[in-house]
Amino acid sequence: YTAHDADLIAFAEGCNRPVHVLLNKADKLSRGAAIQEMARLRRIPELQGVDMQLFSAQSGLGIDELHERIARWFTPDSEKETPAEAGANSEFSKGGENS
Repeated sequence: YTAHDADLIAFAEGCNRPVHVLLNKADKLSRGAAIQEMARLRRIPELQGVDMQLFSAQSGLGIDELHERIARWFTPDSEKETPAEAGANSEFSKGGENS
């Protein structure tokens, strides 16, 4: 997390744009270490409330979650799932890798 990252996040939030941070190269860490790093970043005041996820282009970790997130940004509100429907379809509720 750098000053440039902070500037980009502040700019996007100032423009009322959604922010979703990818913690890239997550395949370089053990699952536990990657989760600890995400927890550490979530404690940074400027990142509290910012959506973030583990991601690895190399291994494919997080690709489906990212595609779903981007699709929701471009789906009209009338077509979006309710929170209950979205929760039923999440990786966490499927017992998948992120469980």
